[in-house]
Amino acid sequence: MADYKPQPKQYRMHEVLTEDNGIKYLLYGGAAGGGKTYGGVATFITLALKYNNSTWFMARKRKQDLMDSTFLTFKKISKKWGIDNRWTYKGQPHYMIEFDNGSTIKLMDVAYNPSDPDFDDLGSKEYTGGFIEEAQEVHEKAFNVLKTRINRNNIFTINGEEIHVPPKMLLTANPHKGYLKRMFVDVEKDGMIPTSTKERLKLQKEYKDKGEKIPNHLQIEFIQALYTDNEYLPKDYGDDLETGDKAQTQRLKYGDWDYDDSQNSLVSFDALEDLYTNTIIGNNERYISVDVARYGGDRVVLNVWEGLKSIKRVVKKKQGVDITAKNVRELEMEHRVPRSHVVVDDDGVGGGVVDLLKGCKSFVNNSTPFKAKPVRRQVVASVEPGRTVVNFTNLKSQCGFKLAEMIEDRKIVVEAEGNEIDVITEELSAALRKKDTGDGKLALIPKETKNQNEESVKKILGRSPDVADTFIMRMYFEILKTNPGGELSDIRRTPVINTRKFIKKGV
Repeated sequence: MADYKPQPKQYRMHEVLTEDNGIKYLLYGGAAGGGKTYGGVATFITLALKYNNSTWFMARKRKQDLMDSTFLTFKKISKKWGIDNRWTYKGQPHYMIEFDNGSTIKLMDVAYNPSDPDFDDLGSKEYTGGFIEEAQEVHEKAFNVLKTRINRNNIFTINGEEIHVPPKMLLTANPHKGYLKRMFVDVEKDGMIPTSTKERLKLQKEYKDKGEKIPNHLQIEFIQALYTDNEYLPKDYGDDLETGDKAQTQRLKYGDWDYDDSQNSLVSFDALEDLYTNTIIGNNERYISVDVARYGGDRVVLNVWEGLKSIKRVVKKKQGVDITAKNVRELEMEHRVPRSHVVVDDDGVGGGVVDLLKGCKSFVNNSTPFKAKPVRRQVVASVEPGRTVVNFTNLKSQCGFKLAEMIEDRKIVVEAEGNEIDVITEELSAALRKKDTGDGKLALIPKETKNQNEESVKKILGRSPDVADTFIMRMYFEILKTNPGGELSDIRRTPVINTRKFIKKGV
């Protein structure tokens, strides 16, 4: 191990993860080439060899990436340090590195699985500490579950003395506008992280003495590492990070967490921030928009509106369509919402809720869009005799573009506070992005996709944008007000190709 010569930022990483300094969660990164993987793997090898029978994990979203990158780096370091004879690898189903001192490092993928939305499978494990690589790709809930699994095997005996090894979790990442930015980068910018170990431990003790939970900002550290911090990289490495994509260059070369992703975004970040302070003329019309899920799926979100003001979001998990329908009826009574002002996601299991709520509006994402005049920022249109028709790929895209315009025009207000503001802002920022269809039609990027190379909202967020979907669905009523052609999306669960046939029959 004498061959390991960490560079300054890597040395700080090693220091944070191996010392009793009150830091429990470390975010390291900020750009490509900062030595994230090498530094993390080297540190956890050191810890595993130092503490006999300790248990660690190295995680990444996809197993193949973990094996091709993280485990490959592990083998390179092992060979360089001359410790190949000190460990063995157990493949499927274990995916585990076992050292000769009884310590283990579990290699695991933590991709979101609809059949296990709460990552319950992770909750049965016990670890001394761990490492999530490319954490911007990993669902926030996976991180939250893994946080509960460290500090479960942290008492060791060294030279006859029993010691407690502080639980540590390392996250490495490139810039991303998600939970990592909120939890680490923004907090660091706000100056909330203590500047010294002594101050941190003192403040933590005060909370412990009062029997209170230690706040997040007293347990974290953020280390920004750029390619310029890695002297082993080729001299022209920075040139390779200059891409035609402005946001990509800002992220990977300059480590900018506030990168401008307006290239594909339909809304500016300023407009999203103004959602919570906008002033609009009051409206007595009440609405409810509902994004539906069933047992084991994404969240159920019910959004209550006073005109264009979102006044309440109710989030439910793991419930049947009958319970969701009951929740809607209760909100109708509480807020005096007529059934005709309720719109429900009719894709998948949502149809069951629609059937139970007779008279509500059915929202089929991929149904035929309304024939409506183009809004200000919609420039792609075709002309039919007597009217202008915007070419949208589907109803959801049409409503998404409408929502984006109304947010930009400061016509939407959201009553929210605390963490909910972050969640809504993140989801709207990710969901309201345009996709190049190549055929002149306007489209949003898909919610999810099987194509690993295609951008999707779930990839950007690391979770399903269920709250944002209720905002998009609210625009159904706004478009309907200006549409004289009928309610095309009321043809429930009918393939788009058959929509006009049913209309002609008067259904």
